[in-house]
Amino acid sequence: MKNIVVWGLGNHSIKNIVPVIHASQTLSLYGLCSRDSNVLDQNAKEYDCKIWESEEQMLADNGVDIVFLSTPIGLHFQHGMQVLKSNKHLWCEKPLTSDINDTNKLVSYSKKNNLMLAEGFMYLYHPQFNSVKDFIHDEIQNGVISLNIKFGIPFLEKPGFRMKKELGGGAFWDVGTYPISAVPALFPEHSLEFLSSEIRFEKGYEVDISGNSSIMIDSKHNVTLEWAIGTSYRNEIDVWGKNQSLFTDKFFSKPKEYTPEIQIRDKTGMRRSVQINVIDHFESMLDDFYKSLDDDFLMNQKRDEIIARSFAFDKIRNFNS
Repeated sequence: MKNIVVWGLGNHSIKNIVPVIHASQTLSLYGLCSRDSNVLDQNAKEYDCKIWESEEQMLADNGVDIVFLSTPIGLHFQHGMQVLKSNKHLWCEKPLTSDINDTNKLVSYSKKNNLMLAEGFMYLYHPQFNSVKDFIHDEIQNGVISLNIKFGIPFLEKPGFRMKKELGGGAFWDVGTYPISAVPALFPEHSLEFLSSEIRFEKGYEVDISGNSSIMIDSKHNVTLEWAIGTSYRNEIDVWGKNQSLFTDKFFSKPKEYTPEIQIRDKTGMRRSVQINVIDHFESMLDDFYKSLDDDFLMNQKRDEIIARSFAFDKIRNFNS
């Protein structure tokens, strides 16, 4: 088994990451690192593992093989480089960084030093995503007319860093990266042309609140992306093809007990439903990450995927620059 530490104990990591690692058959929850001593003490009692308030002490521990980084996005580059320079594998909450140059530096350092680098877009490891990808692959020869992908959430009661600009907050990095990341993942061997992008701010907020983008695939398939915070909840993908169409809800975030359902319509509009296996996509993501350890091909594949996503983020984020 490999020893892993979770660095950063916000609601997300406490709810979704730490329990999965603790229950893992291949990963050992070696410790937790946070500057919040109360949260540390509470979770250490539950999971019976090491704790550190100092990342320097944690990274100096030779028993640590992997660090799952779950600190605010604006700190990912600094913290991620600390992890890699301490000769630990880095598995990072999405997105890896908020700057393409920083992402490239982490990718280059990990490759040069034969360390694994992975980015936690968990939905990519759910069979729901694979079913949508297979549908698009089968239909694209007949003609996929368009895709519309949405992800929007209400304001969180305790948003934390998500509403702070200096920590990488805002709708783009929090929710926008999900629909954007889906495009290179669904069309890995196709050309992407970025046609438009809009990132919107509202008075009273220091971060962006919503946005949209249009991308053309192979000069003939149009993808429309929309994302927002402070809205009614939407989390979906709609694929319009010449022979068939597809719609599915909760495409990105979903409870582990949720049974995804894919709605497929034929040419006449007749509908059939396909149910997808119930799994915890955080568990399947970490299982995949573990299988990639010490495998040069798979580690390079992870790096290439990170670069492709970062390129798309940068093109949309800085479209009018």
